[in-house]
Amino acid sequence: MGYCEGINDYWQYADLNVLFSINDGFGLSIIEGYMNGVPSIAFTDLDAIEDVNAAEAMIEIPERNLNTVVKFLNRALSREWNKLEIEEFGKRFSIETMAKQYVDIYKKI
Repeated sequence: MGYCEGINDYWQYADLNVLFSINDGFGLSIIEGYMNGVPSIAFTDLDAIEDVNAAEAMIEIPERNLNTVVKFLNRALSREWNKLEIEEFGKRFSIETMAKQYVDIYKKI
């Protein structure tokens, strides 16, 4: 799909970001959801999980089978999420925060 103007406007209608992909290097949609207070659900074996997982913002699905997906999807949809807590976690990945981290690394080199 590529770049989409005004994508953040659509996040207000989402209850949950569902990422069922087999391979998603970083999981940018997870971060976009977090920045808009939307929790995510994704498989534990997704490469991005260790970088973007937070108990207050995500539920991991441990197995890739239909029964497990349904069980964890229902759990995520029935959970009371804290939108502000999710947004706060998402700030870790803002352009400003990431740029500062890169600058700090370059200063050490």
